[in-house]
Amino acid sequence: MTLLFVLLFASPAAAEPKTYMSQEGQVNSLLIFEQTGFARVYGIFTKGLARFFYDDALKTVDGLKLAMLANSFATASPVLRDDMSGHGAYDPDSEREIAFVQNEVARFENGKAKIKGQLVINNIRKNVVADADLNKFGRISETTHVMEEGKETLGFSFHLSFKRSEFSMSADSTTTPFNDDVVLMVDIIGQN
Repeated sequence: MTLLFVLLFASPAAAEPKTYMSQEGQVNSLLIFEQTGFARVYGIFTKGLARFFYDDALKTVDGLKLAMLANSFATASPVLRDDMSGHGAYDPDSEREIAFVQNEVARFENGKAKIKGQLVINNIRKNVVADADLNKFGRISETTHVMEEGKETLGFSFHLSFKRSEFSMSADSTTTPFNDDVVLMVDIIGQN
């Protein structure tokens, strides 16, 4: 009788979250600046790494650590990159990386989540909230340059907005043609 009770009413053991790592080419990050209302200017980080824990049963992501290497920052032209750097929009030569460190478990509901963490730019940490979308969870059926066949794979995207002035990036409209508002968009593929 006791064994039957245990079998019927015992909750199944919770699965441990699995660690997912991204490799080069599996993190795509984009900074979007606005040029005083005329146009948006895009800068992409061509190198980034991420690590996070994902629990498929609970649909939670935790421990996300993301680093985008500053020296991999590129724009549509070298002139635009120099213009952004010279006017204080973003100077990739002044730091090693931009980082995001998650500080609270986030649950995906209907494929959406709010990921709370700290954004680190110019050695300044600010609490931010990123809007995230779960893109796909499953196994890769074919090896590509950035993914291994048969591995459990998770892809998700997130974006957040911040003010350049909060991270000691010049926001004085008299000296820069770029607005203070910046959007960071990130797509991550992680494999277990």
